[in-house]
Amino acid sequence: MRRVPRLRTCLAVASALAGLVVAGCSGSAPAPSFDGEVVLGVAVPTSGDLADFGVTIAQGVQLAADRRNAAGGLLGKRVVVKVVDDKASADTAPAAARQILDSGARAVVGHFNSGASIAAAPVYAGGGVLQITPTSTNPRLTQLGIPTVFRVTATDAAQGPALAAAILADGHRRPGFVYAAGNTYAEGLAQSVAGAVEHAGAAVATTQPFASGVRDYTPMLQAVRDAGADSLVIIAEAPQAAEVLLQARDLELGLPVYGGDSLAKLELVYRAGRAAEGATITALLPNLVTGPDRDEELVAQYRQSFARNPGLDTPAGEVAAETWFRAVEQAGTFDAGAVASTLRGGFAWDSPIGPIAYDAHGDLRDQTIHTNVVEAGQFVAKTG
Repeated sequence: MRRVPRLRTCLAVASALAGLVVAGCSGSAPAPSFDGEVVLGVAVPTSGDLADFGVTIAQGVQLAADRRNAAGGLLGKRVVVKVVDDKASADTAPAAARQILDSGARAVVGHFNSGASIAAAPVYAGGGVLQITPTSTNPRLTQLGIPTVFRVTATDAAQGPALAAAILADGHRRPGFVYAAGNTYAEGLAQSVAGAVEHAGAAVATTQPFASGVRDYTPMLQAVRDAGADSLVIIAEAPQAAEVLLQARDLELGLPVYGGDSLAKLELVYRAGRAAEGATITALLPNLVTGPDRDEELVAQYRQSFARNPGLDTPAGEVAAETWFRAVEQAGTFDAGAVASTLRGGFAWDSPIGPIAYDAHGDLRDQTIHTNVVEAGQFVAKTG
């Protein structure tokens, strides 16, 4: 994949959560002058178990805004990033969306979770704010019929069959599922994978949902074993999945493990350790942080700005923001309807995470799924 050159800028960020202010760069070049400001909202979890994922996405957005401001801004205006905590919940997402509207944002990068994105989408549409989700994969989001909704990753309509194909290619014909009930993403992906398995003539041994707040996964794992499953499919957020893996190890379940993109997080291997070894996991993004295609410039800029390493989802926030910037420039306006028409009207760019070009629904025309295996605590591209 061709890498898009990044503007090397001096970045100094006061906070990842709100009121992010960029200090002037050292050197002789004069600071750009701006004709006012334009607000770009970011709605992600910044509290709770998924906070770190949301924060690193927001920081990816900030990096993109910093580069844009160093180059003169967007249509002459300084880009200001406003981050709002949606608490990773469909229940609180509409209130977070209203905060984004109250900030005067013209677009939003959000949300991290599919349920939150779906719940908030009508609020943004009613307020004339264009929505680009960095990581929400449930197909229902772009089936709402809202013309100002987009995403920068593939949907579970593509991921489900890809994960099923990986299971079947390894010779497994009776997978057992453990998934998070009440989680729009988990329920949707589990259904997509199971449907693809059955369409191929194999059988699902059992499906074991668990409710929010559950910490003992032993009954579900025992049910998977009792059903004669030949593999274990985990569809849950990374912190939950890590606990499932640890408890499966303690039970000596001994089944090969498969999971979707919510497991493609460094936190999974940090928490689960050796219990994650050998797991096959699909991902919607190339591993630009620790993989062979590591983006050294992104990692260096992120470390300079935030004194830590980026997350695997950081590039999704960065690309979502840059997609809006480019579409606004092409449209010559911040108007959500005009920018949406531009995105659907032949807009395209070769982003660091893959080609960005949209169909009539706001989904990517080219939906790429990456399949990895956990080896020595790293996500390694699966071959063969």
